[in-house]
Amino acid sequence: YVFFFFFKQKTAYEMLRSLVGSEMCIRDRYQRRVHGEIKLYQKQTMRVALVFLIACALLGSTVAVRRHWLQCDDRWRNDLMGSKTICAVGCLMSSVAMVLNDMGRNCGGPECTPHYLNAWLRAHRGYEDNLFIWQSVKPLGLTFVDWFRDPAVLAQHLNQGRVVILNVRNGSHWVHADSVNGRSFNVRDPAAYQDNYTFNQVVDGGVLTKARLVMEEIEELELLLNEMESF
Repeated sequence: YVFFFFFKQKTAYEMLRSLVGSEMCIRDRYQRRVHGEIKLYQKQTMRVALVFLIACALLGSTVAVRRHWLQCDDRWRNDLMGSKTICAVGCLMSSVAMVLNDMGRNCGGPECTPHYLNAWLRAHRGYEDNLFIWQSVKPLGLTFVDWFRDPAVLAQHLNQGRVVILNVRNGSHWVHADSVNGRSFNVRDPAAYQDNYTFNQVVDGGVLTKARLVMEEIEELELLLNEMESF
């Protein structure tokens, strides 16, 4: 007996279609694996960044406590700025020290007092004789914007979250503006003359912006990590 076996030969189209299907499965598995590796790498990178930012926060910041520094406090009243003492001419510098301490910035001591900020400024060319150089505190997280004479413009900057230091008492004194109350400013006065100044009592003022705080970056990274963990 002779047996004949007939095999159906696949067409080129059928072979190509099956190969394409196999390739798609392989490619899909590959893409899923690569995507998973990318997500893992992103998570690991963000964790490293988080650890780094926490370390920066511990090294570069102190615990932020709101203070009202007085320039003639016995602890630093006789410290020299240039040729004169903090008590004599340190109203502007003391006002800036209040702001930096509010921000939790480390200017050389457990708190950013006029004593420590003055020492930092002397070591970093922050004075021209007894005159405070506004741009000098940028490394500490405050960037000088400009001076403005219009109290309404200064009030607008303050309401937008910027730092405003007011020049008052006919141009002889500086205070930190805390808030706006109608047509007056509530202030922290380093000489404790008064708690508020009207718009008419303001000669001009300097505006500074706060650098992005490390703790804000940490909180944002933590939120992103939590979102990625949920996927």
